[in-house]
Amino acid sequence: MVLRYAQGALLGLLFSCYVIAFAPTRIARTSPLARFAKGRGQKERSQAKEAAAGSNKKKGPPVQEFTNEYSRVSTLQQLRGGRTMTLSSLRPEEVEALCSRFKVLDIPYLEVTFSSSSMPGLKDCVKVEGSINAMVVQNCAVTGEAFPTSISTTFESVVLDSSAGGQAGAFLSEEDFWDVEEADENGYIDIGEIAAQYLSLEINPYPTAPGASLDFPQA
Repeated sequence: MVLRYAQGALLGLLFSCYVIAFAPTRIARTSPLARFAKGRGQKERSQAKEAAAGSNKKKGPPVQEFTNEYSRVSTLQQLRGGRTMTLSSLRPEEVEALCSRFKVLDIPYLEVTFSSSSMPGLKDCVKVEGSINAMVVQNCAVTGEAFPTSISTTFESVVLDSSAGGQAGAFLSEEDFWDVEEADENGYIDIGEIAAQYLSLEINPYPTAPGASLDFPQA
C-alpha cells in the first residue's frame, strides 16, 4: 500500500515537472495569439521590404495626359536641344473631334512641321516655328453645297517654362507680337494643340463656294 502511494506520488511529481518545463513553450508556440503575432510580424516585415524596394526605384516626372483633339506632346528638354519634325497624321477619331470643334464637315488632310530653338538671353524660353498645310470641307454659306478649301499658313510661338519664374514671362508679356504658350509644371507642351489653334484661325466661319454669289437677279 505504501509502495503504491509512493509510486503515485512519484508519477504526480514527474507530471508536474513536465508541465512546468514544457507546457508554457508548447502553449506559446501553438496558441492563436502567438500565431497571430508571428503572422503580423511577417506581414509588417514584408511591407517594409516592399516599401524599401519601391523607394529605390528611379522616379521621373509623371507622364502628362492631354485631352486635346490633336495632341502631340513634347518636353521643354527636347525643344531646347533643337528639334525639327513633322507631326503624325490625324487618326480617324481625331478628325471627328476636330470637325466637331471647328464646325466643319471633314479634314481630309493635315500636315504640321515645326522646328524649335533656344532664345538668346532668355534661358527659360524656347521658340517654336512651324507650317500648317491642311484641307477642310465646309458647307457653302450661300448654297449649302459642301466644298473643300486648302489652307496653308505658318506660326511662331514662344514656350515658357512655368516652373522657372524669372523675368522672361514679364518681358514677353510686354511684347505684343509674341504668342506665348506655357508648359505645365512637369515641362510638357502640346505642340499639336498649338497647331490646332492656328488652324482654327484660318477657317472661314462663313465660307463661300467658288461661283456662289449673294447677288440677286435684276428685274
